[in-house]
Amino acid sequence: MESGRRVEGRIVVPGSKSITNRALVCAALADGTSRVDGALAGDDAEAMIAGLTTLGHRLERRDGTLTITPARPAAGERVIEARASGTTMRFLIAVSALSTGPTVLDGTARMRQRPVGPLVSALRTLEADVEYMGEEGVPPVVVRGPVRGRRTPVDATLSSQFVTALMLIGPCLPKGLTLDLVGSPASRPYLVTTAEVMEAFGATVQVGETTIVVGPGGYRATAFTVEPDASAAVYPWVGAAMTAGVVTVADLPGTSSQADMGVLRVLEKMGAMVDWGDEVTVHGPKGGLRGADADLASCPDGAVALAVAAAAARGTSRFTGLGTLRLKETDRLAALETELTKVGATVTCGPDSIEVVPGPLHGATVATYDDHRMAMSFALLGLVVPGIRIAEPGCVSKTWPGFWTALDEATAKLPVIAIDGPAGTGKTTVATAVAEALDGTRLDTGAFYRAATLLALRSGIDPEDGDAIAARLGEVTISYDQGSIDIDGVDVSSEIRSPAVNAAVSAVSAHPAVRSHLVNRQREWVTSARGVVVVEGRDIGTVVFPDAACKIYLDASPEVRAQRRALEDGTDPREELARLAGRDEVDSTRDASPLRPAVDAWILDTSTLTIDEVVQQVVTHYRSGSG
Repeated sequence: MESGRRVEGRIVVPGSKSITNRALVCAALADGTSRVDGALAGDDAEAMIAGLTTLGHRLERRDGTLTITPARPAAGERVIEARASGTTMRFLIAVSALSTGPTVLDGTARMRQRPVGPLVSALRTLEADVEYMGEEGVPPVVVRGPVRGRRTPVDATLSSQFVTALMLIGPCLPKGLTLDLVGSPASRPYLVTTAEVMEAFGATVQVGETTIVVGPGGYRATAFTVEPDASAAVYPWVGAAMTAGVVTVADLPGTSSQADMGVLRVLEKMGAMVDWGDEVTVHGPKGGLRGADADLASCPDGAVALAVAAAAARGTSRFTGLGTLRLKETDRLAALETELTKVGATVTCGPDSIEVVPGPLHGATVATYDDHRMAMSFALLGLVVPGIRIAEPGCVSKTWPGFWTALDEATAKLPVIAIDGPAGTGKTTVATAVAEALDGTRLDTGAFYRAATLLALRSGIDPEDGDAIAARLGEVTISYDQGSIDIDGVDVSSEIRSPAVNAAVSAVSAHPAVRSHLVNRQREWVTSARGVVVVEGRDIGTVVFPDAACKIYLDASPEVRAQRRALEDGTDPREELARLAGRDEVDSTRDASPLRPAVDAWILDTSTLTIDEVVQQVVTHYRSGSG
């Protein structure tokens, strides 16, 4: 993944997986041929299509439209391979119980670990014959019907899919079906979505707090349009929130009942602005996201992206109500703990919760566990942290086969001009003039390190104690605006240029913990800027923005640099020469982000050039696209 990109624009996401598979079941049980437009074209939907075809129904896809013609189940034993699709497994266990069978339902190794016990118990209460072929409570199973009962309790605490599966077959029973919910249903909004799809196909459903009543009478054939997937929309929404972008998801209204619409409320708590209209738009905050506490029981699928966003936010986040994440394509809480820790966050997971404490983040290869949501979520982290690599990225095909192309098209690489070089080469003056010439903005990264040094001196912290300085930085707000820098809202632009700060800044800047903390703040600032951004420092092209559009390394002889610094500070040139030699030694030999030209940087010796000449050459080099 490339860092330094902002998510922007109007994005088309796939049709809802949840709605697609519900609609396909309703259409297969209807009284004639139905048409479903906008259906998901991912692995989960293909698993459902294959399963329904095995049961004898005819499904044809053409130009984005699925035509479904119901048929009586074929005679003899049928074997349905649900792959890794939980909705396919659970919905079709119930559908298979409508006929005499036998029907065998199996899936991947992980699917054989995912529970179906509460669904099987409910079907047995309804007099269906369901047997486990291996371990109790999980697939594979063999189902023989038909269902004869009209009322059953169902434990809904592990998954709302058990309830949905039973709701879907209710209209096909002679007297309908009444479900008594045992425990608080996981992800209750999904039950509302199920009822809406069923009603679109002519069923009657009443969803109460503890009881769901489904009327008899079957389904009628209809033309149905699948709503865009809120679970997929989570990724551009969270991406925009993390990168100070503005994203609209096409054709997904703020009134949608889909469960993952709940992610938007959490993003608002974290500082994003949401326009709830005919198409939902998310505006990322310029100052970066802040930590938040939230119960995500109603939108657990979106929790993975929110946890990743929390790692890049300011302040601790704690999300609860996530016990079901341990039963998904992987144990997502365990996976998040492992992978977020790997990139530098501090993560603590409970049975149904996750706490994320941001830390200095760094690149790493992120394992996805063959889980589409892990891959898409950590891809967002790669937009703000250099060096994030996604292992086995193809797993996104489960719900969004075109995710990587869509993300690339929605993210614009920031036009960053990285100017590096030693002290006294005129970086600050040149960067200011280049930004003005290009009608852009300038960021002096050195000001951040000077502010950190001033903070350490004010707090009585030894400049050699990097961990203590980094901890203190986590307690304050540092803001920068066109050369002025504040600590907790107080302008310290003059104080950071004091001799005391000059003497200590190299030591402070050399600490990895300090650099990691401030690099993240610098990336946040650049991401929130508009237009060309000129960033100056000593490791901009090598560490902070290794993917910068243009990299410049300014240099000059030590004597010329000492003379310039002496004129600037009113000091003795010989003293400045000795001081610069010492600083050059520290900056170029430190373990963290040593001063050196990037391998693709344009090196410009300014010893004999005027400032105007340097600025002209840099601007010409950038405009020529040579960077």
